[in-house]
Amino acid sequence: MVYEGPRSPGGPKRTPIGFDIYVIYMLADENDITGCEWDNMLLWETGLIKFEITCKRRKPCNTKHIVRITMGGGGVTIVDEDRFVETEPIYEFYVRKCENRAVQKIKLFDNKDFGYYMMDGLCGIWYCELNPREVQKPSCKLYSCKIVAAQVSSILPLLVTLGEDGKISMYDFDAKILLLQNEFDNASTDLIWFNERISLSGMDLVASFEDVVIRQTYVDLKAQSTPTIHLTRAIKAHTAAVTKMTASSRNSLLVTGAADRTIFVYNFIERHERLDCVHLHPMGFMQFDAIPSSFNWKDEKLTILIDYDEEESLHIPAIPNLILWLRYTDRNTIGVSMGGYDADYIYELQPGVKEPVRFTIIKDEIHSYLDVGEILILGLINGKLRINHINPTDFTDMRNCFCFNMHDLLNGAIPSILSSCDGKSLISVGYDGNTFIYSWFGPEIRQIVRRSNASTIPLIIPSVTDIADPNYPSLEQD
Repeated sequence: MVYEGPRSPGGPKRTPIGFDIYVIYMLADENDITGCEWDNMLLWETGLIKFEITCKRRKPCNTKHIVRITMGGGGVTIVDEDRFVETEPIYEFYVRKCENRAVQKIKLFDNKDFGYYMMDGLCGIWYCELNPREVQKPSCKLYSCKIVAAQVSSILPLLVTLGEDGKISMYDFDAKILLLQNEFDNASTDLIWFNERISLSGMDLVASFEDVVIRQTYVDLKAQSTPTIHLTRAIKAHTAAVTKMTASSRNSLLVTGAADRTIFVYNFIERHERLDCVHLHPMGFMQFDAIPSSFNWKDEKLTILIDYDEEESLHIPAIPNLILWLRYTDRNTIGVSMGGYDADYIYELQPGVKEPVRFTIIKDEIHSYLDVGEILILGLINGKLRINHINPTDFTDMRNCFCFNMHDLLNGAIPSILSSCDGKSLISVGYDGNTFIYSWFGPEIRQIVRRSNASTIPLIIPSVTDIADPNYPSLEQD
């Protein structure tokens, strides 16, 4: 848009100014209200600027760009990126921790309802009550940041998701309800829900965070008011952010990897001497040459396959490609899926052989998988689920497949695919913050008799102090 600006009668013509318009609202009289790049509002009449709405002394009305303008109830409502919703000329609402990008009234034709959905440019959807007549209820975030990990209960139809923002959410996916949410102050990386062979109650979890701490929690579904999550232990074993965790197939060890290029090993003690929850007993650590990014256990043996950010690929770029996942195959080889330049293949590696022995072409980055007998389900970077019918004579033959477009195409990479405890449901979570639950009619996954509720074992909830000090010593330093 080119704007010449106002000039006094007979005065010199000003130099035209080019500027961007970010939002426009068309009035009934064919005039328009727009935002502009210097964060004021402009009133247009027949294609010309009639008024510029600004603060005193030519200060901008807003500190960031206006992204939405609406009219109603005799006023103009504007939404801008500086976390304010303003109703001209007298009302102003502040939405904390939100970079406003759009707002939508929930009940469009109900003048007595003041509920709005607001899109957060920092990731998320908020519910806001913009009521100018009464004290408004606090705004709440409905739609969280990307989900980095998820786990299902081994005894109940429950799902726990871990958001990048440190929020733990538990759902009953049979009843389709949210049971509880608990948010930690640190960015999170991984989550494990201990099964009934490790945890007597089946309600013990451990989550890892970028502040170097792993936090063990217990979910109390029998709390008097609402289900509650309790912090039972905080452990700082590493000196850099924890990247990945895994529990052994024998249910005897927990292994954590971190950005300090170490792995730390714990064994499980089913009952602490004073508590009824799982106790992690530190055993020791190992130093490596790169950052662990994925783990895979070999059958029932205490042999673990570790993959790193700096694994060598067919082409060695300036920045090594990330290994997204790896697994043992029936041919006693190792299947590896990589990101970036090498994302179009699943490589088969033979221990002791420098080059890959074979490869399978997959057009998109694979971020997760679920093996269901003769079916292999892959979670892709573009939010698709790829269902592969495996050739019984050649498991690398993945031509018999079809895809479901489920998560967001651009931001919906799928980090986890899970099956319910009874094998009747599948679950996928995505970086787009969405969780999808599917009815499964394919080959039987497993059948576990569900408990009617969580274990009734009496639990002594310990009084635990979280680790908040970044200079708190690690186990090795201590």
